[in-house]
Amino acid sequence: MVARADAVPASATHGSPRPAARLLPWWNTALALGGAAALVLIGLKRRWVADETLVHLRTVRQFLAGNGLVLNAGERAEAFLSPLWQGLLLAGGAFTPDARLPQLAVVLGLLLAAAGLLLAVDGARVLHGHLLGRPLPMLPAGLLVLLALPPVWEFSAAGLDTGAVFLWTAGAWRLLVACRPQGHPGELFEAPQGRLVYLCAVVAGLGPLVRPELTLTSLVFVGALLWMLRPARRTALGLLGASLALPVSYEILRAGYYGLLLPLPAVAREATGVHHERGRLYFEDFIDSYWMLLPLVLLGGLGLIYSFADKLVAPRRTPLEATVLRQGRGSVLAAAPVLAGCLLALYVWRVGGDQLHARAALPALFTLLLPVMVLPVRRVLVTVVAALAVWAALSASPLRAPYDGGDGRFFDARAHMVQTTGDRHPDERTWSAAFPALGRAAHVPALWYFDAGPAQGNYRSLPLPSGAKRPVVAAGFAGAAGSAAPLDTVVADMWGAGDPLAAHLVPVMGWWPGQEKYLGNAWLFARYAAPATGLPGPDALTRYREEPAASPGSVAAARRALGCGRLAELRESTTAPLTAERFVRNLVGAAQRTRLRIPREPAVAVREFCPSKGTPALDPKNGHRPSATPVRDAPRTP
Repeated sequence: MVARADAVPASATHGSPRPAARLLPWWNTALALGGAAALVLIGLKRRWVADETLVHLRTVRQFLAGNGLVLNAGERAEAFLSPLWQGLLLAGGAFTPDARLPQLAVVLGLLLAAAGLLLAVDGARVLHGHLLGRPLPMLPAGLLVLLALPPVWEFSAAGLDTGAVFLWTAGAWRLLVACRPQGHPGELFEAPQGRLVYLCAVVAGLGPLVRPELTLTSLVFVGALLWMLRPARRTALGLLGASLALPVSYEILRAGYYGLLLPLPAVAREATGVHHERGRLYFEDFIDSYWMLLPLVLLGGLGLIYSFADKLVAPRRTPLEATVLRQGRGSVLAAAPVLAGCLLALYVWRVGGDQLHARAALPALFTLLLPVMVLPVRRVLVTVVAALAVWAALSASPLRAPYDGGDGRFFDARAHMVQTTGDRHPDERTWSAAFPALGRAAHVPALWYFDAGPAQGNYRSLPLPSGAKRPVVAAGFAGAAGSAAPLDTVVADMWGAGDPLAAHLVPVMGWWPGQEKYLGNAWLFARYAAPATGLPGPDALTRYREEPAASPGSVAAARRALGCGRLAELRESTTAPLTAERFVRNLVGAAQRTRLRIPREPAVAVREFCPSKGTPALDPKNGHRPSATPVRDAPRTP
């Protein structure tokens, strides 16, 4: 029989409980529920629908229409980073009217974030009751920090995967706390029931399905579980197998279906790149905007104090309970989220952050705050909580100057969309109203592309190849375009997160973080326009920023390159019928395909991928032929 997680040790009880002790569970429960309710109420006031949310919803609609988990029918592209969040939207979308899908995404994401906050508070309560040997009244600490940050409100209520990240992180840690060793007479410790331990292993291993970078959190949490329980080798292998079963199964499906080892947005954003200086600027932008140094220092100091709380307050424990703690099996519960949060922060620093202000830092911050979400009442804590409350009031109040975009590398996504759409709560309808040209173009069979010249932002058209009847719309906002366009319209995501060709381009350094690949008109015309079509005029030759200009020669070179070597095979992997043979070939070639990078200049791509004279060309039906030149791997920036 396993002791309850929040049970009071028999050695710590004497006589009937005092009135304050009877109110203790009510106070701690009210604290957790109050924090979750506050996030829901604030989030509803700041609700909005992000463009990325609309990408998720178009994928839901494509699946329900029988086209698969894709952005465009007939092209297998994993245009989402979170399979778990996409799956939840798909499950909810099956029972939700089409027009209500945006509301489903916003409400579901917000409720998941609130549930994550609830589990985080409960986990901290149980942890400190375990470390101190008895339950105590709690005061909010890390909870105040999260509730005071506008990015937490806005990304929790944007229909994005933030809520899923919070819920999984807190849920996995709460299960880890529940699996802590329990002291029993005659034994060093007895692990909780096997089902709970294996459930903890399965949930802790789901990080890669929540977001790719949360693989780091999974590694730490599964390692903490094994360290804490010290199981026999056979049991340890069983727990490892349980934690890996779902992620590995999905990875095999991903590689065989999409032909890659990573989601397409991770390839487009160079999730393995190195940009330390930009990462430093990203965290400075986040910390300085909300005076985050004060709460981080205060909570860091409190964390150190409570790490030695058992020595300071001399709690009453049985000898076996004390032995378990001396071996580090209790303190690992506090150390695991701190280590995982630090690793996540270092990863975000390494890859250079994100173009969206604060978004990439939130998973790391949430994970770091788990052990100090609430803390037992102590005299020093009352003073610290008072200081945190003052900081939180200033951070969340209108007295603080709104985020102004820093040095221009990062931007406030919600404020930008509010300004663009003219709506305080941008949703699918206001997105469509803000870009009326998208809706008009999406119903006319032609290639619609951006004019990058004097009339920048306007759409121009070119005829499609003979027999092609599906309109093609080039889009900077792929979600908005996909929302306005019918499901049989091709949405060419110019930034690459939903386009297999653009995602593999060599990035241009110095652009917005995560948006350093742009599918220029030369590649666009070569891929979708009728071959005999001439360029429409000098406006089409205008460069987009540093993007190579389109010209008759560059379009011809791009068209040739698309039929050569690994480029032709890349297209086959996403557009050929998914037979068993195609699945196996996608699976086998997924690693090399993930590393593939395409020169931005079509002429350079021809030299790299097209066969030299005398070398047989690639058969477009089966994709067989060794490449005449080495395939360029992803650049490794020092």
